[in-house]
Amino acid sequence: MLAATTVQDGEERLAHHRYEAVQARAEIGDALGKLAAAQNQLLALKLEHAVEAQRSVELEALGFCKSVNALHQRAAKWKAEQKRLRNALEGMDKFEDWAAAVETDLQSIAGNLEYACFVLEKEREESSATPAGAGPGAISS
Repeated sequence: MLAATTVQDGEERLAHHRYEAVQARAEIGDALGKLAAAQNQLLALKLEHAVEAQRSVELEALGFCKSVNALHQRAAKWKAEQKRLRNALEGMDKFEDWAAAVETDLQSIAGNLEYACFVLEKEREESSATPAGAGPGAISS
């Protein structure tokens, strides 16, 4: 009987160990499931942050693209305005030459007018200094 009780005790211990192993296996399975769920949550959270960062980068890039387009349009307008001004300045060179020629002509005319005034003034002085009737065309006897 002693052998039978020893065998029975061994079988009970073996059954208990098997039960504990099944329980441990179930607990390990639950722990692995919880670990997988936590990893999935962490991955989803990191993925959400990455997607938010990507969206903000895309929005910022879109803003930069709009700014670049606006600056390009301004540069094109400025370039056209610069070309127009250069063409106008080329015309100003011609105007400057014309103005210099007009100034020279006006100085010449002013000089001639001053000379004419001088001659007329001198003739008037001479005519007032000579007696009446003894002018330059008078006949002397």
